[in-house]
Amino acid sequence: MSKRKTSGFVKILAWIILILFVFAAVGLVLRFTNGGTTGFKTFYVQVDKTMYTDNGEIELSYHDPVRFETKYVFASNKASEHKGYHVKIVPNVENNFEFKVNEKLYSFSAEKDFTAAFDIEQDETGFTITNNGLSVKSILKSIYVGQEVTVPDLDTMVSNYFNLVVSAYNNSQSIVFGLRFSVLPADMILSEDGIIL
Repeated sequence: MSKRKTSGFVKILAWIILILFVFAAVGLVLRFTNGGTTGFKTFYVQVDKTMYTDNGEIELSYHDPVRFETKYVFASNKASEHKGYHVKIVPNVENNFEFKVNEKLYSFSAEKDFTAAFDIEQDETGFTITNNGLSVKSILKSIYVGQEVTVPDLDTMVSNYFNLVVSAYNNSQSIVFGLRFSVLPADMILSEDGIIL
């Protein structure tokens, strides 16, 4: 093979590598800017094989733990070097309703923090949430311990009444997941509109 042919082959190979690099860079930017609709996100959450850089919805099936892996684009995601994260569960104010505690009326959206009412196991790189028979009423009862809680009929399999907020270690970025959860068959009631609690 002559030097001219070798030089031509090397140039073609270099151009192919450069084009592939440009396509990969554009793909990476589009992936972490939600198709160019937001700023570049350096923090994301992976649930199963799905990567979330923006808000989403998650169903918590009964006794089926869901694992949330928190990751950073430009940092090591090894447990010993992970930067950290924050987790909080708050009411979804878009699905507001009124409930009673000892006959006193409360607004669901006025509640501040439901995190302690959920079964969450945290470690250095992420956390797992398990639905051990969650319902809006059981969660409110765990907040108002020993009091009489009255809740209207709500469909937690269709509507998300709780938002899971996962934030970067410095709270610079947050991803909000609407939480829906299935219920025990014994807790289901059939109505004209479907299954309710």
